[in-house]
Amino acid sequence: MKNPSILMVLFALVSTPLFSQSDDEKDIIQVIEAETRAFCRESLKEVTQKYWILDPHSVRCVSFLDGLTYQHRFEDLISSNLVPPGNHADFIQSNKRIHVNGKMASATYDQMATIIDGKDIEFQHTHVITVLEKVNGAWKIHMMTAHHYTP
Repeated sequence: MKNPSILMVLFALVSTPLFSQSDDEKDIIQVIEAETRAFCRESLKEVTQKYWILDPHSVRCVSFLDGLTYQHRFEDLISSNLVPPGNHADFIQSNKRIHVNGKMASATYDQMATIIDGKDIEFQHTHVITVLEKVNGAWKIHMMTAHHYTP
């Protein structure tokens, strides 16, 4: 090829959307990761007060492999003082996809939890869908649903 700079320009034009993230997307990822870390060491009430919009429409839903499901509605989110045992879980998040539309956003991602209970170790795989809203310049979670699955 006589002019390799043309190839580099084409690569830059094609790859920029693949590799760049907006400030909003970066902020949303930080909120999701911080909320997950806090979920491992604080009560649900403390976590939601920091990272969530809390109103009568706030909800956190979980479905398990055995078909059981539960919902934490507004009253549950603001009243749960149960704190998980320290250092009982580690989370790895992957396949994050963020879609921002003005002050609203959705985030989907896969999460693998390593849960340690004494000598027992359990691995949980979850697909998470989160709806967020930007309030006073900060992204907050308004709804989350987590579906456990077997890889």
